Amino acid sequence: MIDFETLMQYKPKIPFRIVEKDLSQWEEMRRKTYFSEEDMRIDHSNDRLKKGEIEIPVYKDNTIRPLNFKGKLLSYDVENYGCGFYKITQKRGIVKPNPNDHRYPKEEVKRDGIYTFYIGYSREEETYKFFESEKTFFELYKPVEELKMSEEVQELINDFIDFAQWFWSPRFKVEYNFGSVIADQTYGDYLRLIEYLEENMEMLRSYHLLLNIFGDIDDKTYEYILNSLETLELHMQNAKTHILTHFPDPSEKVNHLNDPERGKPLSQLHQYIELRIAQRGYFVDLNEKKAYPNMWEVFYSQQFSKEFESDSSKQERLSELLKKAIENHQTYFPYK
Repeated sequence: MIDFETLMQYKPKIPFRIVEKDLSQWEEMRRKTYFSEEDMRIDHSNDRLKKGEIEIPVYKDNTIRPLNFKGKLLSYDVENYGCGFYKITQKRGIVKPNPNDHRYPKEEVKRDGIYTFYIGYSREEETYKFFESEKTFFELYKPVEELKMSEEVQELINDFIDFAQWFWSPRFKVEYNFGSVIADQTYGDYLRLIEYLEENMEMLRSYHLLLNIFGDIDDKTYEYILNSLETLELHMQNAKTHILTHFPDPSEKVNHLNDPERGKPLSQLHQYIELRIAQRGYFVDLNEKKAYPNMWEVFYSQQFSKEFESDSSKQERLSELLKKAIENHQTYFPYK
């Protein structure tokens, strides 16, 4: 299994971002019938690339013009190859309401309105580079592709899937007598649970770093998940110290879980696992007013859903939950 420090070598020291230049802010652009190639000009100067950014023109006014002129489209798509490598496709054309749902636009890209380019991070020079040549781009990307396809990375992925399928299964709670109301739980069960989690902490950190550097989760989501693992470790250590100090007999049944003093470390560990780790949920940045998925939600969202849940219906539900969380000043909410 590839370790955390090795993966960190592939994470760009400067995060990449796209600065959008909204042409709808200028009257002359709003009055244009169509955009030209000149309007699509991108700023990819060396100064910007060294700061980890490029500037792309966009048009954020979906007003529909009569006489079948429709709305004006100037947008882009980004494909993240991981480790600071991106394929960016700029689009120019028209936009109109989607006949299946007028809330969403339907794009019609002009045949000559597509421009594809590439951004790649040079670890040696510690800067981003601009490419129009796909061949040159993939020559620089080759070590990243080799990392992605390596046995060590595949082993890390498989180790996490094994962990996920076991940890989030009913059998796990039976094995460790762990749940909301467990009459037969012993202090030894808690110690076994803590030991199991301790053995997997390095794997969990490395796996989510892998997701981050290959673009499956953004930097903020990765930061929240990493912080949640650190908090989990703290609760584990407190609970372990508490048990070894007060309950030398591991076969003794837990009877202080709800005790406000003696059982507090165990109760905190139990609640943290149940609420933040063992169910779908989102961390809330109250300043940004945004929600970021927890570890289980990241994994769950990559799988087939057992119930109907389209991207739009999930986004609507998530917006409702986030709004309530912000109103109540909550920094976390379960996704139910």
